[in-house]
Amino acid sequence: NVFVYRAGELLTPALQRCGVAGVARARLMRAVARLKLTVRETDIGLNELLDADEVMLTNSLIKLWRVARLDDRNWTGPVISDELRALLDE
Repeated sequence: NVFVYRAGELLTPALQRCGVAGVARARLMRAVARLKLTVRETDIGLNELLDADEVMLTNSLIKLWRVARLDDRNWTGPVISDELRALLDE
């Protein structure tokens, strides 16, 4: 599953059109409340990904990976992914 962090908001695709109701996705969606964040399920297109402050992928094996590059867009370092990964590691 993909998570997008932009302007203090965490977004993930609604499951009606894509994604899987996976374990890591569910755990992260519950855990972000500890950071005073909410997750909004919405349609996410290429423009939203490219405009993101940070993009992350989750699954039960890797837990959370930060995306470093997509097309010509490079994200130079973590914004919130380290904190989110720590939540999943607890």
